Amino acid sequence: MRTAFFAVASVVILLAASAASAQECDEEVVLETFDGTIVMSHREALFNCCAYLEVEVVQDVFEVDIFEWELFETTPCYCLCCFAAEATISGLPPGDYGVSLWKVHDN
Repeated sequence: MRTAFFAVASVVILLAASAASAQECDEEVVLETFDGTIVMSHREALFNCCAYLEVEVVQDVFEVDIFEWELFETTPCYCLCCFAAEATISGLPPGDYGVSLWKVHDN
């Protein structure tokens, strides 16, 4: 009986390990500018599958920080998925801007 229990427990552990997987995401960040506007598109952003994303933009003169917050209503799950995130910053005066993208994981 003890041997049968060990075999079943081993199968469950292997199934759980295989569920902890990740999609293959080719993350790409694209910045477009036009008429005082910067549009950031983050394609195939890799985050936990059970997360939802919030995007926050912080501007300090000619520096723009874009934060992608990985947030959870309950708990993270054992997989990673591809997401799409976008931010638009408008009403900018002409000039050269530095743009930084930050992925923030809520643990």
